[in-house]
Amino acid sequence: MMGLFDRFKKNNNKPEAANEVFPFDVPPNTAALVCCHVLDREAPILYASHDLEDGLWQFLCGKAHEADGGRLVALKEVFDLDPSIGALKNIPCGCQVERKTPDDSWVIVYRETDGPIANKELSVCEICEKVKTVDHFYPAPKAYFDCLRYIQALVDSGDFEFEFKDCDTDKVKDENEHWINDVIRHVIKCKNCGQHFTCFADTYHGNGYFKIGK
Repeated sequence: MMGLFDRFKKNNNKPEAANEVFPFDVPPNTAALVCCHVLDREAPILYASHDLEDGLWQFLCGKAHEADGGRLVALKEVFDLDPSIGALKNIPCGCQVERKTPDDSWVIVYRETDGPIANKELSVCEICEKVKTVDHFYPAPKAYFDCLRYIQALVDSGDFEFEFKDCDTDKVKDENEHWINDVIRHVIKCKNCGQHFTCFADTYHGNGYFKIGK
């Protein structure tokens, strides 16, 4: 019987793995922390996190490590090792996920806004898989206006609906071209699977994002 690690090595030696389309909405050379066991193909990725403070991605095998057991590599390099991490492309900062084996679905175990979560499966439908999220609006405010038009188009398509909005997407400024509020939020919901996406803008500081969750 093929062992877990043998299966992992076999899967990651498939020539088509390197031909997968990089799905993350960040540059392929974005830094990611990966444990030495994964990088050396001695163990599969069974734990991942998207840090809240700096947005750093971490991919670990779940075993104990020495203090120097982590390596900084390009996110694309981790994806080439294991394309299944592409399913994590939309998890927000402050989220931690794990799985028992490489064949299992990812499960959210911690979310910064909620604390520990018991076995909440990370799953999105084919419609939500195509939604393009944005970690940071840049350049602002152009990127914010582009995002507002995008989420309005998603709603107009009939696949999504607004669950909450501070205003209409074309009414974020008043007649004097002033922002209607220091913080503006729009939340849309997929009619198929119920997944939420939030567009958040801090107009006072000039930043924001469009991410999965609410």
